[in-house]
Amino acid sequence: MERLPCSDEATYQPIEAAIHVSRYAGALEICAGKRVLDVACGEGYGSFLMAQAGATNVVGIDASAEAIAAANRQFASPGIRFMTGDAEAVNDLTGEAKFDLIVSLETIEHLSNPIRFLEAIRKVADDDCTIIISCPNDNWYYEEDQSNPFH
Repeated sequence: MERLPCSDEATYQPIEAAIHVSRYAGALEICAGKRVLDVACGEGYGSFLMAQAGATNVVGIDASAEAIAAANRQFASPGIRFMTGDAEAVNDLTGEAKFDLIVSLETIEHLSNPIRFLEAIRKVADDDCTIIISCPNDNWYYEEDQSNPFH
């Protein structure tokens, strides 16, 4: 499952939900008091969790306008802003903002230019910024003759 749907109409899949939410565990431990950028935030549950864990503000960005619309419907709250945009151009989307924590989970494998993405997030990272990036190991998830068409 590439994106965890959070609407009331979505079919709840407990194992997938646990996998998706648990990816944010490390960020939740360190986000209190920080300005957070959540790149490829999907429907916004991770951004919301980090705000609840004490982040001073969270900017969630996703390439899908549909996902951002869902994020705004379900998780909009003070201190969280959701934006539609390209991960490889986050520095163009956030203006002069700098972040103390940048989180990008299961994103880099989808990008056409991962180097450009890394350069973009470095531009918005404050001097002591922590950057958390995860990437799935398709060899673990799939049999030898299978793959994820999105990776």
